[in-house]
Amino acid sequence: MSAFELDTIYDHTTWPLESIPGRLQVLDLCFRRYSADGTSANHLWSCATSLKPPEDILGVSGVDALLLYFKVVGQVAREACYLTAQGVESWVRDFYDEEQHFASCWLEACPNYLSQVEWRKAAVAIDIVSAAAAEPLDLSRVICTDPINGAVKLRIQFTLPTGKRLENTLPIFDRTLLTRQVPSSVSEVPFDCTVCALFTLDYKCQYDTNYLLANLVSLSDL
Repeated sequence: MSAFELDTIYDHTTWPLESIPGRLQVLDLCFRRYSADGTSANHLWSCATSLKPPEDILGVSGVDALLLYFKVVGQVAREACYLTAQGVESWVRDFYDEEQHFASCWLEACPNYLSQVEWRKAAVAIDIVSAAAAEPLDLSRVICTDPINGAVKLRIQFTLPTGKRLENTLPIFDRTLLTRQVPSSVSEVPFDCTVCALFTLDYKCQYDTNYLLANLVSLSDL
């Protein structure tokens, strides 16, 4: 496959979250199911775009949907930040009914007007994405809006693969050094710095509730 073809796929599958409200004419949003182990217990439904008619992509014929990746530019919020090699504390995992070790944090707008406007559009985008699901979704684990000033925060998380360690897998990168830079403690988290997060939007059922989640693919400085 040529670099042009790869760039074309990237352009069709990677979108700034705040742009989604204006892209509905070119994106046919849907959710598709996938599971690492093939079981229904741990499956996720991931936001994708339908291909009509199906296309041949990367040597696979009849592809009828492509997984979507979303981007936001903002900064890491100081509250409830577990974006370190230690990850989320056990009592927090219990609150989220999670047995697996994972890291998470809330992202927020940068302290400027343009960023705040974009983040308000991002909140609208989350509503649009959730409406594409076949069943109602609980958004409390992915987004929150301040009832007083309307400030928006987005929660991202990274689930540790079995047999791995967060310090070796948490996808936080330094764009200048081109290296993985996983904070060993909260004191090393790059607060007040502009970052770009790439993530998928997925939902899973826990105790009869379908929760929309933002699963981190990469986080890097700008």
